[in-house]
Amino acid sequence: MNEEPIVEMLAFFSRYRRIEQPEWEKKHLLKTREIRSCHSRVEGGIRKSYYSIETQCGQLVELIFCEDDLTWSLQPNSFFEGHVVDKVLAHIHRHKHKPQRAYRVIPYKFEIIPDSEIDTPSKTGLPFHYRIQPYRFKSGKFPSTQVVKIVERHLEDHMTTKVLHYVLITDTKRYLHFYYTMDKLDWRFRKEIDPEFYVPT
Repeated sequence: MNEEPIVEMLAFFSRYRRIEQPEWEKKHLLKTREIRSCHSRVEGGIRKSYYSIETQCGQLVELIFCEDDLTWSLQPNSFFEGHVVDKVLAHIHRHKHKPQRAYRVIPYKFEIIPDSEIDTPSKTGLPFHYRIQPYRFKSGKFPSTQVVKIVERHLEDHMTTKVLHYVLITDTKRYLHFYYTMDKLDWRFRKEIDPEFYVPT
């Protein structure tokens, strides 16, 4: 049994651009007003969640989250033809007692950009540990805490899942190690690191 605590995490996703510090382009940014419906299903062995979202400006957007490759995409429609989802900020809930897996990953805001703005090399996709990263978190051990900088990240590729590790600096100047287990949808706290003894690997 894993005794390392699960945390509530606001996670930042980026599909096409390697971003060290999360940022947003206002002209492409949409914010969620309400999730009208969501559900999950397995298609060809791949876990996906589907969301029908009303944005704060009144648009209806249909998003798909693919758990297995950590990407967000649009369900095809004429309004967003020729566009893609690039960046997403989502709340990954720690509690597993939800009706479906889709209820554990809730998008708060996202960018939809013209596919003409994507650099061709980026279309192959970023490494997994750059597709998602911690943004803000809280748990019984931590109050709501902002991530200021990620100083180290790496991927462990297990036979049945991938585990993404991050060493980060918080707004209170603490060095903390978190990791995300993809098949579990879990963010866990590993340990605190004394900055005087921290050496990047």
